[in-house]
Amino acid sequence: MVEITAGLLGALLGAACTFVVQRLESRRRWRFDLAQELYRTWQSIEHIEARVRAYYLLTENLRSQHPQSFLELATACRAEGRTEDWIAISRVLHFFEECGALLDCAAVDHALLKHLIGRYVTYWVDGFLHPWWELSTGRDDPRELGWHTPISRLRARVGAPQPSR
Repeated sequence: MVEITAGLLGALLGAACTFVVQRLESRRRWRFDLAQELYRTWQSIEHIEARVRAYYLLTENLRSQHPQSFLELATACRAEGRTEDWIAISRVLHFFEECGALLDCAAVDHALLKHLIGRYVTYWVDGFLHPWWELSTGRDDPRELGWHTPISRLRARVGAPQPSR
């Protein structure tokens, strides 16, 4: 009787261990696949076109004598019928917000995401988004700043190290 009980217990324990290992591996694979899917999205024609457009818009804005804050630029684009311009900028912002949110809840493989998009995060945040945020901090409207927090967290987690000054 003891041998039968020990055998059943061993079989149950083995099945439970197998289930846990398979579940962990399935989750790891899903997180890995999601990181790859985010990279494919970032490299899609639609995103490349949006990034090019956003690059020129943000460069022009930051270099102008009177650069516009987040809400000012959004309002100007809408008022001037430049919806596609604002969509291009929003696409970049929302992509980084999505990556940050997925990383915050451990839904995506951190190491792979860092390898795939870390240099892009560094380039966009340091070159455009952080300076734009600094410009927006002087405004009274809290909507000016909300987008920066998840993006700066993403920058800290996957971006290249800050250069020493």
